[in-house]
Amino acid sequence: MGRALLTILQRGTVRIGEERADDKVLDSILSADRDVLLLAIFKATFGNTTIIPVYIDGEMKEVEVDLDADIPIKTLSDKVNDRYFTVKGKKNIYTVQLPTGKTHREMIKNSEKSSAELTTLMLEGTVTEINGTPVLSKSQVQTLGIQDRKIIIDEINKRLPGPQFDNVTVTDPDTGKEVRVPVNFGTLFRF
Repeated sequence: MGRALLTILQRGTVRIGEERADDKVLDSILSADRDVLLLAIFKATFGNTTIIPVYIDGEMKEVEVDLDADIPIKTLSDKVNDRYFTVKGKKNIYTVQLPTGKTHREMIKNSEKSSAELTTLMLEGTVTEINGTPVLSKSQVQTLGIQDRKIIIDEINKRLPGPQFDNVTVTDPDTGKEVRVPVNFGTLFRF
């Protein structure tokens, strides 16, 4: 699925502003911006609504999701300064940046790796300083303790802008009840 999304992003994005959307440009933008682009490509191709199968009261049903109304897009208050933040770990203080397209691409290319290995890839692409000292090698991040890894990842997830696919709900037309719909790029693009 990941490689297909990369291909859709590369072929479906022609320009970002005045710049040609080559791999260098796509790697430099935030991963959340890539998600917004993917959602825009989906809407331009298939429309602003989609049907997604979901279990409701033990029965498989199809519900319509309005991509504009039902999926909130979180934005940064300060689009420059909010990209970097400080995280206090168990013993260290970390300067962290939100993941860029480069980190996103590396994680997709290595999607067969374990959760721990993917976490390490994420941290290697986002932790820029430890106690004010620049991170110059992967080994500095690879030796972080489990507790600090979790604290940093939780902070990144809490701050991530872009489409918020968690907790998407729609009204079941048959019962009128709110139902949670599992939305992600796999369910949208039908991978």
